[in-house]
Amino acid sequence: MPTAKKVEKEVNHAPITEKMTAAAHESVDKAAIHASAAEETIRETVENTSETLAGKRASVEMELGTAADKARKLVVENPLMAAGVAFTAGLLVTSLLSKRS
Repeated sequence: MPTAKKVEKEVNHAPITEKMTAAAHESVDKAAIHASAAEETIRETVENTSETLAGKRASVEMELGTAADKARKLVVENPLMAAGVAFTAGLLVTSLLSKRS
């Protein structure tokens, strides 16, 4: 049975093992560098996308509010026309739903 000193000497004098170990460490280090760069790029992209979406959301909310205000104004100015449009839309939806059943 080999002693600890003998095994240590065998390990220290195994050039192929040392080369493989060094190559493995180098590969892991390179992979860590690439992973770090990829992570940073992903984080930046997510942050930029989040900011862009927040801006778009505010814009859409503003446009929706403006459209709702215009619709309210139209209904107040022309209540009879608004009732006629609502009635016609109701008939159309009812007609479409009853034909499918």
